[in-house]
Formats: sequence, C-alpha cells, structure tokens
Amino acid sequence: MALEVQVSTGHAIRTRVAIPALLSNPSAHRAPQCVLFLAEHPQASNREIASGVGVAHASQISKLLSCLLGEWLVARHSAGAGKRNAWWLTAHGGEVARALRAGSGRRLVWEGS
Repeated sequence: MALEVQVSTGHAIRTRVAIPALLSNPSAHRAPQCVLFLAEHPQASNREIASGVGVAHASQISKLLSCLLGEWLVARHSAGAGKRNAWWLTAHGGEVARALRAGSGRRLVWEGS
C-alpha cells in the first residue's frame, strides 16, 4: 500500500524514502526548505540556515532544527554553550532531500515495504 505525501500540487512520483509528516505539513513549509538548504550547505550555522530559509527569529530556527533532529534528518556539532552550531544532513536526511528535490512541484508517493 502506498502512502501519498502532498508536498506541492502537480503529478505524483514514487519514492521508497519515507517522508516524515513534518515535511509534508503545508503549515510547516520551512521544514522542507531547511532540509534542502542543508543539502546544499552542510556545516551551516543556525544563523546561516535562518537567513537561507527566511526565518527571522533565532528561537524559530532552533525549534525547527530541533524537530528535524528528532526526526533523524539532521545532525549537529556544538562548540559549546553560546558558540556556533554546525548542522548537516544524516544519511536518511540526504535520501529525503533527494526525494524532495525529485518531487519538487509534485506529490510524492511512498512505496512502503
């Protein structure tokens, strides 16, 4: 049975990568943008990511990145309290980014096993 995930309007494509619900929520449009940004800018800081995806407040980007961390899409290295964080995609996050990129403008259909 296939799970359809609405990313945007258009035609469906098939993927074997499970897209987390967080990334298919139309209210959370910044989440997939963040994953795609990190695919192009590994080791980016909170501030760089916020600027890249159009988030104005530090608390918003921190919450978004924490949600992506909880979904095992991103990983972080912190140099300590108050210091720069470096973020990158996990292997699963990279697969999801490729599926999002391939499905840009289309509905993704997940082919579960």
